[in-house]
This record gives sequence, structure tokens and C-alpha cells, in this order.
Amino acid sequence: MEAAHYPFHPAWTAFMSLVTPSEVESARATLWTPRWQFGDGDIRFRYELGGGALLDLGCYTASALWRIFGDLPEECEECVVEKGPGDGTCDRAYKTRYRFGEGRKGEMEGDLQTPLGRIWPNLEVVHRPVVVDDPEKHSVEKGQDLVRTRRIKMANYVQPAYFHSIEVQDLFEVREKGGGNVVKKWTEKRTVKAYTFEEAGLDGPGEAFWTTWRHQLEVFVDRVRGRDVCRWVGGEDSIKTMKMIDMAYGVSGLPARPTSQFKIQ
Repeated sequence: MEAAHYPFHPAWTAFMSLVTPSEVESARATLWTPRWQFGDGDIRFRYELGGGALLDLGCYTASALWRIFGDLPEECEECVVEKGPGDGTCDRAYKTRYRFGEGRKGEMEGDLQTPLGRIWPNLEVVHRPVVVDDPEKHSVEKGQDLVRTRRIKMANYVQPAYFHSIEVQDLFEVREKGGGNVVKKWTEKRTVKAYTFEEAGLDGPGEAFWTTWRHQLEVFVDRVRGRDVCRWVGGEDSIKTMKMIDMAYGVSGLPARPTSQFKIQ
């Protein structure tokens, strides 16, 4: 099991309950660490040890994107990197743009030595306009459609146990069928927080102070003991993330990593 801990927190479950992957038009994932946290001599800048921002922070931003879109991108259109200290074989920062199916766009950005002021890792998701049917809350007249365009922003998706917020903004438009003329429109906003599964409206163990790793450990122990689990990060998930990073490396100009010669004896 990969130590990808953030998907095990209730806040991620709450966030994904608001996302409809097939309707996502664009998404952006960012993750920065302050300049003082990792010095020039840190192992994250050693090429032979898998250093570089893409192989470190990129695992979070890439895995978040494929989960949001529900699939891998078709192509990495651009990856601009800033080289790290030393011989420049490792990237210190990256800005990457992917093309997903049907021309949808996904972007990710990371920096291992970012200036102060850019700390919180964020996710931003924009859904395409879709016709919704919600007669209990919104009624429309015959010959009209209710169209919703959803925007979601989650602050601190990587470490939501310490602080997070999920802001949802729904733009509603009543449109005439056929012509699509807008009769009226309005915006509804709300903020969601879930430090426990109970707050997310789900069954699950945990206290509000549990970290992402504590939630992951709980699931791991259940799996080892043969119990059913509803959250997991398996080998296929890890391979998806690495495929996205490989796509970025292919257009970044960074030297390719050598193929491992390791063999099990």
C-alpha cells in the first residue's frame, strides 16, 4: 500500500461527494512547501534518490487530478520546471498542463522552496453546465431547463486534519428549451467541513483530531485483519500517478531516470 494518506481523511470523501468526474471541465491542484523547510542539501534534490518536485509534490497533485477526472489524461501539453540546487538534474518547481478526454484541462503546480505567502495546498474544480432536476428545491415551468454550473475549491487537501475548507459555488440558470435563452439566474454558496465521517454524513471510525495517517493506519489494519474496507490505495492507483509524472517528464526537458537493474534473487 502506497503511503498516499490524504484520500483516507473524511474531508476528501466529502470533497469527492461534490465532484462529478464525468462533468468536470477543468481542475487545478497546487502544493507548495516554504523555502525554509527543505534546504539545498536535502535528499529531495538528490537525483540518485528520486529527488525533484515532480517525484515528491507531484505525487499529490497528479493523484488528485486523476481522481477528480476519474481517469488518466490523454496528453501532457506542457511542463515548465525550475531546476533545483546542485547540478540541475532535479526540478525545484513545476507548472504542468494536461489534456483529458473531450478537451478538458487539468493543471498542477508545485514548489519545494516557495516564498512565504503561498502555503496552503489548494484544489479548484469547475464543472461544465448541466441540466439538473431538483423539484423539491427548484421548480421550473414547462418548456424550461434548470442548468447548474458548479465550482469547488478545497483548501489544504493534503493535510485537512489541521485546517481545511470546501467552498461550493453553484450558478443556476433557468433557460428556455431549444433556444437556451436565460430567463433568470442566481448563485448559491456554501462551505463544507468534515473532520469526522459523521460530519461527512457517513459511517466510519475516527475523532476530529485524527491525522490523515491515523485514518490510513485504521484502514490498513482492517485490511490486514481481513475486514472489508471501502478506501484503499492499491498498485493500480500508484501506477496511474506515475504515468502522469512520466508524461510530465517527457516534455519537461529533464533527464530521464535510468531503468532499474534490480532483480529479486
